[in-house]
Amino acid sequence: MAFVAHHTSLGPVNDRKQAFLEVMERYSPQVKFTTVSDSDGYAGGRRAARELFTSGFRPSAILCVNDFMAVGVLRELRDLGLDVPGDVSVAGFDNISLSEVIYPALTTLHIPRDLIGRQIFESLTAQKTSSKPPQEILIEPELMVRESTGPARRS
Repeated sequence: MAFVAHHTSLGPVNDRKQAFLEVMERYSPQVKFTTVSDSDGYAGGRRAARELFTSGFRPSAILCVNDFMAVGVLRELRDLGLDVPGDVSVAGFDNISLSEVIYPALTTLHIPRDLIGRQIFESLTAQKTSSKPPQEILIEPELMVRESTGPARRS
């Protein structure tokens, strides 16, 4: 298992990496995993995948911090002669429209941006008319399973 992120120590990207590390430690301590970072976007995803495989680590799955990096990972894996999902599964995060139309179609987490926008608006307008402190709102992403993931290969 590998986690591909872009270089940053702030915001949602770091939160996603931290969540990945916590889940792996809690639920799968026996699974070997690593993290790789590069610049955000297609080129960074390609370089991160290349670094991962030239290091000798052979993951059965790669989770990417966003779909743009995942598209780069998919391309680099193809250039390395690896089959997705036969040799390695790839998943992204954000569910950008490109995720459905690339080959193989990308498994990703859908973030309901419209719901988030409404919640932010309602929270901001409520703060102006209420003396209650702001509340934390948890919004669950939806897993969109597509062609880029499958059963893990047997070692």
